[in-house]
Amino acid sequence: MALSSDEAVEQVFALLDASRERGYFGEQVTQLEHALQAAQLAQETGAGDVVVAAALLHDVGHLCTKQSTEHEQHGANYLRRLGFPESVALLVASHVDAKRYLTAVHPDYAGRLSAASQESLRQQGGPMTLEDSLRFRTEPGFEDKLRLRAWDEQAKQPGLETPPLESYRPLLLRVLNSA
Repeated sequence: MALSSDEAVEQVFALLDASRERGYFGEQVTQLEHALQAAQLAQETGAGDVVVAAALLHDVGHLCTKQSTEHEQHGANYLRRLGFPESVALLVASHVDAKRYLTAVHPDYAGRLSAASQESLRQQGGPMTLEDSLRFRTEPGFEDKLRLRAWDEQAKQPGLETPPLESYRPLLLRVLNSA
């Protein structure tokens, strides 16, 4: 039985709210703070609802499974099961590849990553090959994938004021109801 849009939002909110005290992999923010900061950055740049939703939910794969690898794929699949549109799932699925792409084509990019992000890059396969980089560049939504990656890296500011999680309910409902 498929979930209603309201039930799907409740599920993701429960996961995100439960991460309120959960550290974010060696960073000075919690998982919830990271998600809210990424979504806020997306909104501040005028991103559309789908992209803001992906920014908010990009790391849900860390929360919906105990698997420590391929969180981007686990998160994308989880969001698909909840009824989120493929456009959201694809952005979530690609945020690790965007980091791998950027470190391949901009050698100085890796040096700007936090220590925790550099370590996760190593675990995620390191920079892309030239062939993979060329393929990634031609995928639909390439620019949004890079923007999501930038927000992911920036969303690590301790003590930053953000809108509350509940403020994203109408946006997520719009996205779910458009699917």
